[in-house]
Amino acid sequence: MQQNINATSTSVKLNTFGLSCEAFIGYWQGQEFDQIAGEYGLNHKTVRSYVNTYLAGGFALLCQPTVRAQRSQLSQPERTAFKAVLLSKRPFEVGLEGNIWTGQLRLK
Repeated sequence: MQQNINATSTSVKLNTFGLSCEAFIGYWQGQEFDQIAGEYGLNHKTVRSYVNTYLAGGFALLCQPTVRAQRSQLSQPERTAFKAVLLSKRPFEVGLEGNIWTGQLRLK
């Protein structure tokens, strides 16, 4: 699958796409991974992962914002108490239906 990219029209839009898209455009223009990495201050493996991401899902996947894992909503004492309940009691003992803990019961 080959994308038709006009280098002059994309150069205006580079700031909105981000570094990963700029690195891919360098690859599309024939630059080597090491050359692109040096130009943007990246590791060559990072550039390679950008290219692989593009090949897997196009610009839509490549230009998606990074989503970081969210922290737990429970504090450390609450997590400890929750773990103790899971390990020492059955669901029916704490007012839930069922005899064994399942993923769905833990979310209630």
